[in-house]
Amino acid sequence: AALVNNCGKSRFGRYRPWIFAGALSNAVFLVMMFYPIHTSSEGLRYFYYISMYVLWGMSFTVLDVPFWSMLPTIANTTDERNKASSFVKLVGGFGGFTVSTIGSSFVLPKFSAQGMEKAYLILGIVASAMMLVFVCFTVIGNREKYEIPHNKVSLGIIARMFKTNDQLRAYALTYVLYQTGGTIATCQ
Repeated sequence: AALVNNCGKSRFGRYRPWIFAGALSNAVFLVMMFYPIHTSSEGLRYFYYISMYVLWGMSFTVLDVPFWSMLPTIANTTDERNKASSFVKLVGGFGGFTVSTIGSSFVLPKFSAQGMEKAYLILGIVASAMMLVFVCFTVIGNREKYEIPHNKVSLGIIARMFKTNDQLRAYALTYVLYQTGGTIATCQ
């Protein structure tokens, strides 16, 4: 959020360019994550797929943080924000349901005869295309109506906050341990 706020407001607003750039890069990395690479080096394949997964996650953050940060600029009251965020969650749930339904009912069965690699690649392309269409509704259909005051935040300020805030450090450590444990538990 600090990076978005520090970049200033463009003629497209402060948040919409980031949302679009995040969605576009996320769509590309999602497709690349399922793109089959053929190499004899197993280590190279691991490196490629892990890199695509990390880049996909980072690009989703570029989309997600400005998306939710934009909410107070389009809805002025708590009631408006609650309605808007409920609608967003409803549409997001519908999108997830639609992609999983299309994937399990149409794409994977139709293309699995050509190989699961191709079936998942096509599913990644379909999911990316759907995400871009729905993000365009947000980017085109929303304007920032209210200016929210903010301060510029540097990485130094963030580092000092992390250094002096023991609760934040405890939460960060807990989160890292939780994610590590969860990953180890599911990879066995």
